[in-house]
Amino acid sequence: MQAWTSISQTYFNQNPYTHNVVFTGSYLGQGHRIEWLKKINEVIPVTVYSWNHEEWKKIGITDVHPAVYGDEYNKLVSGSRITLGFSVEPNCWGYWSNRVGKVLQTGGFLLQEFAPGMETQLSSSVEYFNSPEEAIEKIKYWLDEENSLKLDMIKANNRDISKMTSKHRISQLIILCERYLKGTPSKWNKLP
Repeated sequence: MQAWTSISQTYFNQNPYTHNVVFTGSYLGQGHRIEWLKKINEVIPVTVYSWNHEEWKKIGITDVHPAVYGDEYNKLVSGSRITLGFSVEPNCWGYWSNRVGKVLQTGGFLLQEFAPGMETQLSSSVEYFNSPEEAIEKIKYWLDEENSLKLDMIKANNRDISKMTSKHRISQLIILCERYLKGTPSKWNKLP
């Protein structure tokens, strides 16, 4: 908890935001990230930071930068309104990118492609999507100025990912039910 305190005091809630929508990750031909980021970027500009950033230009994402690490990563995420998240295999129960924790610990607002099991471990303030269309809809909602205060409040609460109350667990179950209805549960691994 001490590490979080120093990170949050330094990076949380920077104003003005430096980016509306950011993705930090490799150009990798697994999962949905390439296809879906291309579709999202056609409607809402996405800023990408990646070690192989030049590859993203090949699919039409032009606001690309070399990867950043450590303090620069923390500043980037906390200074962005929305951080998009994708995992290599979104249908594997309990498996997701390590960037999920990095985004939450720096006070970022995470809009993450859902993977089954996330609802059992993560804060209910993480937003999920199961298609590029759903991601676009949610990005538009969270970029609307009427929702900016709510977004800032969620970013403030994201550091607490250990609420294990009945109320919190029920909110996780609601997320699972919503993802089941909007997702492709036939591809999910069997739940333990």
